[in-house]
Amino acid sequence: MRPGLALGRHPKRYAIKAQEYSWEKSYPAPGPEIVWPSPEWQGIRRGIEDLRLVELARGLSLRGSASEDYGIRQHARRVSDKLDSILETVAPGGSSVIYQLHHELDTYVAENWRQELMGEVIALQEALQE
Repeated sequence: MRPGLALGRHPKRYAIKAQEYSWEKSYPAPGPEIVWPSPEWQGIRRGIEDLRLVELARGLSLRGSASEDYGIRQHARRVSDKLDSILETVAPGGSSVIYQLHHELDTYVAENWRQELMGEVIALQEALQE
């Protein structure tokens, strides 16, 4: 991003209608090359990270379930079960997920899920590398 854009000095061709693109907003920071992302953009980034974690968990679970090692197969099953329990709790998508995370679930529940799943995924990944 050009420093002038981050500081709000947009040339006409870069003009942004805030009501249409409010999720893209970023805020200027103390330096010309530093930009603070909006809370909306942070949420989008976190969602992308969550999707990557889900795909990693699924892939490792499939690899682990094909292992000849009984312990690895059991661990793969735990990862799969943990992922399934999380995904069964969350609404299928769109604004219903956003509403659910902000109004219906306990504070930080999604962060706890991330940490629990990541712990299982890391342990399975290490077991598969041995």
